[in-house]
Amino acid sequence: MNLLNKDFLNIHPNTFGTENVSLFLYSLIKTQRPSKLLEIGGGYSTFFIVQAIKDILNEIKTIKYTLEINSEFWESKYNPSLDLIENEVENNTSLTIIYNNLKKFKLDTFVNILKQDYTEITNNKHYDFIWLDVGSGKNLPYLFQKFFNILTEGGILIIHSTLTNLYGKLFITELKLEISKGIYPNIELISFLEPHKQSQNSFTVIKKTSNNPIYSIYA
Repeated sequence: MNLLNKDFLNIHPNTFGTENVSLFLYSLIKTQRPSKLLEIGGGYSTFFIVQAIKDILNEIKTIKYTLEINSEFWESKYNPSLDLIENEVENNTSLTIIYNNLKKFKLDTFVNILKQDYTEITNNKHYDFIWLDVGSGKNLPYLFQKFFNILTEGGILIIHSTLTNLYGKLFITELKLEISKGIYPNIELISFLEPHKQSQNSFTVIKKTSNNPIYSIYA
């Protein structure tokens, strides 16, 4: 990964927003290897998501599998892509900057930029990995249901800024209550706080669990 060099940071300064969670997203994607990814609200994190995709593909091409690697999975076809939804339909300033810089770092081939409002997304396509980075406030329960419905079995939904603002805290509290009541038996949930920050300082990871248990045959 080369996104922490001076060239990139001069274009996209590391300014207390998603500077930590972007690294988390990068590592999580490298770990899970999702094929269909969705990001709501492009920015600093976009580059780390796409860089993870590119690095996975490079590893498949260059690293020979060892005893620790499942050779059948390693050699299987992997065609990942990121759908990026932005709603700046009038001047597209942010979209233009993001796209131009993706091209500069040779990352644009993995991204489909969709110029639409995120509330207009349909259920025609499902995703393995969804990063919801948008000021959603009162709409969080609605947005959660909308995006959880298009999450594949075993897929992951990450929601930004959930622990220290009123609507985020209320949403997480109610969701945990619904999980405890069995309303969502297929959810695993964990939240993370960045205690040194006063805003944009948390995120919640939600996994739609699979009905197929994992039976390890490995050490």
